Formats: sequence, structure tokens, C-alpha cells
Amino acid sequence: MTYTIPQAAGWDSPAMPSKSRSWLQSLKRFGRLSYDIGIDLGTSNTVIHIPEQGIVVREPSILAMQAETQEPLAIGAGARQMLGRNASDVRVERPICNGVVAEFDLAKLMLQHFLERAGARVLNPRIAVGCSSGATEVERWALTDLVLQTGARKAYLIDEPIAAAIGAGLPVNQPMGNLIIDMGGGTTEVSVVSLLGIVANAAIPIAGNSLDQAVKDYFRHTHDLRIGELMAESLKIKYGSAVPDNALDNTPVEVVGLLLRTGLTGTVKIQRGDLRAALAKPLSAIVKTVKQVLGQISPELMSDICDRGLLLTGGGALIPGLDALLRQEMGLMVHIVENPLDSVAIGASSALQNRHYENVLHLAS
Repeated sequence: MTYTIPQAAGWDSPAMPSKSRSWLQSLKRFGRLSYDIGIDLGTSNTVIHIPEQGIVVREPSILAMQAETQEPLAIGAGARQMLGRNASDVRVERPICNGVVAEFDLAKLMLQHFLERAGARVLNPRIAVGCSSGATEVERWALTDLVLQTGARKAYLIDEPIAAAIGAGLPVNQPMGNLIIDMGGGTTEVSVVSLLGIVANAAIPIAGNSLDQAVKDYFRHTHDLRIGELMAESLKIKYGSAVPDNALDNTPVEVVGLLLRTGLTGTVKIQRGDLRAALAKPLSAIVKTVKQVLGQISPELMSDICDRGLLLTGGGALIPGLDALLRQEMGLMVHIVENPLDSVAIGASSALQNRHYENVLHLAS
């Protein structure tokens, strides 16, 4: 919606009072504000994009509340810091699990909070939210109902692989094969997209959170050491790798945790290369899934992908060496999206703004 402001005599002239000019400029900026919002409601993070403003929210999809009163204590980054540190009367919850709504009321509270932070709820906007292409009808209904209950004028779903491809600038409306690997927190989705449709697809519940769990399991089974979720994620980001690196693999790493035999705090020394071994199993499952999807497509689409390579997006794209592992295993060029955490949200809002993409938006009935 655009407000047309009549040009009164003397407005914006040098003689116009500064306060009036400031008010007029603010009103003009408001008139250009978009009423279209794209959301990536992920297991690990929620990202909100508004055209002309960019990314306005990028927060962990976590909520902390009093167990007895259900009163929220923190949402987003503040709640994440409570993981493993909360008292028994404080619940720390992830209302989105494997890309679908697990706790409707908590998800609604969380999304309302994020939209208020973005200044979006007062605009009565149209909202497009990314959805796993493998979601059931019940899961899709829950997601659209969630968005409508947060104040959206209209709610649309867009399949995440297509949203990610649009957000990355791929020509998905052309007769050309595009291979997208979206590795989020709860799921990894591998898709071949052409002519605004998904030709082949597979989603597995192995992604960033699975890698964190693999790190925790490694220390528990190999060193009899228990570490928390935040520590495991930090080690994955800082020292994890998908391929050997002779220059860094011998880097010493000290890890503090709880010794299971004694129940006391202890320190374990490992080398960076040890973490790669811990991550190998979940990463190999992702590689296997990519190969399975490529086995479902036509030679023509395979030719396109061989020429253009594959696109890696989602938080998992930030794991050092993952692109090299895929290149080594698949024999294809691998391109990492410039902002892998944001591509789905950007693509969702772009689809609302571009009539050429209207067929990929599914309006809630």
C-alpha cells in the first residue's frame, strides 16, 4: 500500500520549518514501507525479512518460561543463554522441531514477540513463511494458522527449497536444473528445482543439531566427559571441519566438562582433527541423500547441474570444508550462498513482491 501525499505550496522548500520537513520525510518513508514479510521459522533460528529494510530479526527459536505460571522470561538469544543453566522451575523450549510446529502456543508467543520487535504487527501484513516441501497437510495447516493468529492479513506457504533458490538469485523460473542443499538446524533438505517446481526432493532429520549431538556423543563415549549443548555447538563452529587440513588438524583443543566417573569438573585435551571424525557419520548421511536425489532426475537436468554446480545454504553451509567434501564426493562445483542463514526469508518476501513467483505461494484457506 502507498500513501499519496499532496504537494502543498511551499512544502519541501528552503523556507519550510525543519520540524515540518522532518515530519513529511518520515511520512513519506512510512508510505514506502512494505506490507510484505518473509519468514524462515527454523528449528534453530527465526529470520524475518522485510523488503526495503532487509533482515530485521535473526534470533534463536528458543523460549524460556516459568514452569508453574507459564510466564515468559526470555525469547531468542536471551533464552538460548539459559540452556543448561536454568533452574528446575524454568522451562527452556524449542517450539519448532525439525521444521514444523511442535508447541503451537509457545510458537505463537515467540513469533508474536519477533514480529513486534520488527515493528511489523501494526502493519497488518501479508506474510510468506518457508515450509518443508515434505510437510504433511496437518503440519502445513498448523503453520498457516500460526501465522494468521499472529496478525497477518494473509498467510502464504512457500516450499523452502524454492524460497532459498529465489533468495540466492537462481533462475528457478527457467527450464534449467538447480540443485539446492538446505542444511538447517533440524533437517537437511536436498532438492532439484526447475520451472518453479520441485522435480526431486529428500529431507532427512540430520542437520546442525545432529552435528552438535555427535560432538557430545564423542566426548561421552571416547573421553567419559559430558558437555552441554552450547559447548558442543561452539566446538563445532570453532574447530569442526568436514575434510582433512594438515595445517590445522594438529591444533590442540582443551575442553572442560563433567567427568562421568567422578561427577567432578575435568579437562580433556584433543586435537582439532578428532572433531572431524565425530562429525563424519552425520555428514556422510547427507552426502548419501544428495546422491539419492541425483539418481531420481533426468539426464538433461543432470547436465544442467554438472554445468552449474550445486547451491549450499542454511546454517550448515558455514561448517568449514563442507563445500570441499561435497565437491570431492559429488564431482560438482559447490557454491555457498552469500548469506546462508537468510536466503529462505529473503526468497519468501521476494516471492510476495514479484508476480512471476505467485504460483509458488500457497495461500491459506
